[in-house]
Amino acid sequence: MDDTGVVYASAPEFSSPIYVSYYVPAEGTRLPRTYLTTPEFESLAALVDAIAQKEMLAVKGVRVDGNRDGYVTFENEFEFMFSLYDNSGDIFERYTLARTAEPFTSRELSEFSYLDLRFGDTLYYKLKTE
Repeated sequence: MDDTGVVYASAPEFSSPIYVSYYVPAEGTRLPRTYLTTPEFESLAALVDAIAQKEMLAVKGVRVDGNRDGYVTFENEFEFMFSLYDNSGDIFERYTLARTAEPFTSRELSEFSYLDLRFGDTLYYKLKTE
């Protein structure tokens, strides 16, 4: 995949991941094909990079489902969910605000299963112990 989201071939597999894996509902196997539109992919990639840098965590994978919901899974198995219909700047801002609020300030990110921002200003989260 190039930096505009065009897929040319399957990536080789390594013993440890060196790429961020992107997954979308299959729409055929003919290559090259686009993952999302170029602006959508660039916005998604920038959002994923910004959050990974903020958390100082490697991203294991990014998945987009048929409802255009995005799921980012980090190396510590924490998953961040959001809607691709939302502006990536707004998503990042809401993510940052959520991380500065209780219960995120009193726990490590690795203690959470997920943070879900797919529903506007309402956030949902789940602790791994729940």
